[in-house]
Amino acid sequence: MTRDTKVALEERILRTMKKLSKENDQDYSETFTDWETPKITWINGVPGCGKTTWIVQEFDNKRIIVTATIEAAEDLKRKLANRIGAEATTRVRTMASILVNGFKEHTHNRLLIDEAMMNHFGAIITAALLAKAKELLLIGDINQIPHIDRHNVFPMSYEKPNAVAKSPRTATILQKPMDVACPQRNL
Repeated sequence: MTRDTKVALEERILRTMKKLSKENDQDYSETFTDWETPKITWINGVPGCGKTTWIVQEFDNKRIIVTATIEAAEDLKRKLANRIGAEATTRVRTMASILVNGFKEHTHNRLLIDEAMMNHFGAIITAALLAKAKELLLIGDINQIPHIDRHNVFPMSYEKPNAVAKSPRTATILQKPMDVACPQRNL
């Protein structure tokens, strides 16, 4: 195996979904009937505007940070280690890890999804269901290439997370990259 080798996780994710579903609910139609939809907020920002720095500064122990890649998770764990120590390893998870393993604790009030466009919206909602989250903060760039359906098994209706989020905010959090700041100065 090399670092480019990916482990097929579909069967393990399906097992997690079956644990969530009600008995004999083959099409999951009853699974979500008593689920309260969380408040979903989209935070949009161009590359380099400080989204990751904002995540680190705004982090509190009521949140779980969800990333699309292992590299992003490791980067955030390093940045959070100064503030929260070893707890950073349990508070920053990849989407795949959550979908396969769920959560040891039963409730997490807030999920913060970094680079949300890289995740399928169904994965985000499943993570929220597993966490019993009351709030989702979706952070990313709406101009980023969204999740790509590599299987093409069925038509996707809700693949873009920003399409269903309430109260979109623009993240002019800490800084603006020069290629954005210079043209805006002339407006």
